[in-house]
Order: sequence, then C-alpha cells, then structure tokens
Amino acid sequence: MGWVVAESYPVEEMEKEGVSPEWLRGKWENVAEDMALIPETNVRVEIRNGVCFLEVSEELMACMRGM
Repeated sequence: MGWVVAESYPVEEMEKEGVSPEWLRGKWENVAEDMALIPETNVRVEIRNGVCFLEVSEELMACMRGM
C-alpha cells in the first residue's frame, strides 16, 4: 500500500493557529472511520524539517476522490 500527502503545513504556523499535528491526525482518522477504513492503518503523520505531513493510504484517497 502506498501513501499520499493529503495536507502539509509548517509546524510553527500550525501552532500559531492553535492546531497540532495530533489534531490534524484525529480529523483524518475520523474521515477514515466514516469510509469504513481502519484509521491506524490508513492515516499517519510525519514531521520532517519542521513541516507536518499528513499522509493517507492510496485507498483512503481513492475514497475521498469518489473512485
């Protein structure tokens, strides 16, 4: 299974807006649940060089695109 970057933001900007990487993950885990997918295996967050990357499985992205 491959991964697709769904959203990415500098962590510093997220913190200024009162948003955390954990909150962003939770938002997408809810989406995965709504699509009857297992959140833990379809959503992940990685922080690289001060940037938060929210990645979802190709399967979840396909559901989001209506495929």
